[in-house]
Amino acid sequence: MSKSKKRVIQLVNYSSDSSDDSTTDKKIKLAPIKLPLPPSIGLMFEDTEVQDDPSSLGGRTRSFPHMRGNWVSYVYIELTHDLLEKVAKNILSNFGDLKLEPFQDFHISLSRTLPIPYHWLHQMTSSLKSLADTLQPFYVTFKGVKIFQNDDNSRYFVAVLVDIGISDLSWIQQRVDGIMSGYKLPVFYKPASFHTSLLWTVKKCPNGTEQIVEKLWHEVVSEVLSGIEFEVEAINFKTGHKSYTFTFKK
Repeated sequence: MSKSKKRVIQLVNYSSDSSDDSTTDKKIKLAPIKLPLPPSIGLMFEDTEVQDDPSSLGGRTRSFPHMRGNWVSYVYIELTHDLLEKVAKNILSNFGDLKLEPFQDFHISLSRTLPIPYHWLHQMTSSLKSLADTLQPFYVTFKGVKIFQNDDNSRYFVAVLVDIGISDLSWIQQRVDGIMSGYKLPVFYKPASFHTSLLWTVKKCPNGTEQIVEKLWHEVVSEVLSGIEFEVEAINFKTGHKSYTFTFKK
C-alpha cells in the first residue's frame, strides 16, 4: 500500500392406490399435477441462443456464440470516478475520425470474458468471496497509454496502463487463474497487461495512432491523472445480468 501523500480516490447482488375393507377395490386415477419450476432452475434457461443484430451491438460481434445455459462472465476491479471520463473525453476530442466510443463503466480485468455454465456459478462466486476475504486494500495509479485489440481483432481499445499496483493485481489475478483452471477454463492473458479501457472502436487504428495517443498523454491526460491514487478494496464478478462485489477485509 502506498504511503505517499498523493491524492487518493476511493472506488467505489400421493398418488396413492386407494383400498378399503370391501371386497371390491376401487382405483382412483388422479390427474397429474404440474408443479412450477424453482426460480433457480428457470434461470438456467433464461439466456437462449440468439442471432446477433449488428445494429443493436453498435457494429460489434460476439467473441463466442450465445448459448443456452451459459452466462457470459468475467472478474474485474471496478473503477468509478469522473476523472476517467474526463480523460476519455480529452482523447476523444483529438481522434474524431476514428469513430471512438466511450466506455460507460471503467474497470481493470482480472480474467478473460468467458461463457460459464449456470450450474458452476454458485461455487465460483463462493471461491471468489473466499479469495476476497484474504485480501487487504491497496492502491493503483496510471501512467501511459496503449492500443489493445480483442481476441478476434474485431474491436480496438484505447487504454491507460497501471503503474503502481501491478504486483498486487498480479497476485490476485494468479489466484483467479487458479479458480478458472479448476473448471478447465482459459486463464488470463500472458503476459498480463493491467489497464482500464477508456474508448473503443470497430475501426482498425491506423499506424502511428499509439504514438499520437502517447503524446497526448504527456501533453494533456497526465495532468488529470498524475498523482492520483485509486483505492482498490473489492473484486467484482459480472455474470449475465448479475453483478457481485466482494469487499476485502480491512
